[in-house]
Amino acid sequence: MTPPALLVTGSSGLIGSEVAAQPSHDRAAAIPFDDFDTNAVGTLNLLEAARRACPDSPFVHMSTNKVYGDAPNEIPLVELATRWDYADGAFAHGIPESFRVDSSKHSLFGASKVAADVAAFIERFIAAPRPAAVYNIGGGKANSCSILEAFEMAASRTGKPMDFVYSEQAREGDHICYYSDLRKMQADYPGWSPEITLAETFDQIVEAWERRQVS
Repeated sequence: MTPPALLVTGSSGLIGSEVAAQPSHDRAAAIPFDDFDTNAVGTLNLLEAARRACPDSPFVHMSTNKVYGDAPNEIPLVELATRWDYADGAFAHGIPESFRVDSSKHSLFGASKVAADVAAFIERFIAAPRPAAVYNIGGGKANSCSILEAFEMAASRTGKPMDFVYSEQAREGDHICYYSDLRKMQADYPGWSPEITLAETFDQIVEAWERRQVS
């Protein structure tokens, strides 16, 4: 299991950076106490360390979209050829930070992460921190893809079709469709946008895999 978080020294003092330490939705169900201890208690330990060592420094906590539980599944969906999408135009840009986290089913992983509540944006935030600000971060709709679309993108680059079995049963406490609304973050930090496209991400993964095979 990876460490619960990192504390690094920066020019402005001690900078707290909390990252996803136990990142598996399914694994959390098998190790509920370890999951909570790592994600929730680990965050408390870091906050207390930052408070004692450098209380005026920025503290960045990286969480997960699973904090929304299965509430996004209540949004009407439309089934497209290769993915689900939101039928409600209010979510055309994705899930906003104002979306509720309460009154919905959570996986153990989602619960431990919400209890505890991509590096270029963190640098921008540390340079001009906004106290207690919450932002949804990610690629946004432009850089989203379904699992079926990911299979096709991988196959087109490797020449090897993916071997999979499609299940009609959605995983409990998870999202059928999810992508983040980035507009609040981009309004507060003009000029920031994802620098690596979805296609470039797949290219990098395939290139790294090919290098490992040669070595």
